[in-house]
Amino acid sequence: IRLICDSLMASGSASGSGSINVGGSGSGSINVGGGGSTGGSTTGSGSVVINGSGTGNITGSISPAGLASVCVSGPNGSSICTMTDLSGHFTLQAVGSGSYSLTITPTLPILSAHTLSNISVSAGQTTNIGVVTM
Repeated sequence: IRLICDSLMASGSASGSGSINVGGSGSGSINVGGGGSTGGSTTGSGSVVINGSGTGNITGSISPAGLASVCVSGPNGSSICTMTDLSGHFTLQAVGSGSYSLTITPTLPILSAHTLSNISVSAGQTTNIGVVTM
């Protein structure tokens, strides 16, 4: 983050405000507020939020219990994946607010993958999808 701030300061004067997305969709931003400039310095205030209020979590489990990969994909094509534990539970953390498709793919080839659509994630909240029967 320091390099980003240095490059903003080195670019000269700024007025108004802007933002830089840090770490992906909804996961953070750097807000730069400027009221003008004097002698090449920027005045104003700003804040840094990384993996803060713009993200939530998704939790659930599979039955029968076992190992599986769990991936969510959003409208922009990005995805976040994790594995279930041996009891079949999983948690996907720091998922940007929005609507996702969630795909569970068991490691046992005799079980089929399941996809759930329209999983809604809200900032600061955990969405529990419950138990998915494989």
